[in-house]
Amino acid sequence: MNIATQIDFNLGKPHVVPIKKTEKLNVFAVGITEGDALKKHKSSTTALLTVLQGSVDFEIEGEVHMLNQFDVFDIPVGIEHEVRAVVDSIVLLSKEI
Repeated sequence: MNIATQIDFNLGKPHVVPIKKTEKLNVFAVGITEGDALKKHKSSTTALLTVLQGSVDFEIEGEVHMLNQFDVFDIPVGIEHEVRAVVDSIVLLSKEI
């Protein structure tokens, strides 16, 4: 599978593409159109965000971290955060189940 060819930036909302799900891990890609966001939410498990394409502002605990292609960020459990695309972006999320 080529993740970039699976993402549709014309939906007007983030586009989730499942990659792999096992008993212990859920991996999925999310295409986020420039200016759009994965709205504030909390993760119930540890997660790793990897920017595959583009640039995003990752807001957590009142701080904004600009993440660019190939940057990674460990997302802690139970902390509210938001991911906003600076340009059309694709992020990979790997979450423990």
